[in-house]
Amino acid sequence: MSTGQIKRERRASQSEPMKAKTNLRRDPKNARRHGERNKASGRIAIKRVIEWCNIRVKLGDLKPWADNPRQISKGQAEKLAESWDEFGQVETIAVGPELEVYNGHQRLNVLLALHGKDYEIDARQSDRALTDAERRKLVVLLHAGATGEWSWDALASWDAPKLTAWGFDSELLGGWKRDVVALGNLLESKSGDNDDDSSPQMSGLEYRIVIDCASEQHQTELLERFAQEGLECRALIS
Repeated sequence: MSTGQIKRERRASQSEPMKAKTNLRRDPKNARRHGERNKASGRIAIKRVIEWCNIRVKLGDLKPWADNPRQISKGQAEKLAESWDEFGQVETIAVGPELEVYNGHQRLNVLLALHGKDYEIDARQSDRALTDAERRKLVVLLHAGATGEWSWDALASWDAPKLTAWGFDSELLGGWKRDVVALGNLLESKSGDNDDDSSPQMSGLEYRIVIDCASEQHQTELLERFAQEGLECRALIS
């Protein structure tokens, strides 16, 4: 083999890694596998998925989130304690590297009251701390955005008294009613954050008030009264 052939083969072998690297950056399949493509540079922005591991932890070592938006009533706490006594720990508590609680505050509060700080439970711990924005997104997804909904057709064949005893009671219904009104107010306020009342485009807006009623009968009486006065009203929950 001549010296020229050896040099050409050596240059060809040295160029192979560069070809592979170039292909990785330009192949859309690789872009989907490794992350999202940066259209301006053609490079791939790699986003690593958070990894979680199982740990055992004492309740007293956990650090609650001061901005946790979830709460629990006395009746709900009693049902949570009943569930724990009968079925044990079905769901784990989600925590960060410093044992900051991401999900499971109600279980933490109830178990602390029942068993004290030295009681050990199972938890899932993330390999990095979540940002405040990630914590907010996670708690909403876990409790509202990705929870599914009840099939009332399927539940219709279940034992009604047992469903009531397990939690489908007037307290739950009352909570749903409050949530509907509060969510409606939230959505309306957010949609109007950037509005200007003096703008001509505001002429088509509707202005409303929400009245909290003490009971369904109270709601009916108010609707009848307003109708007699010529006011257009409708029940949010009837």
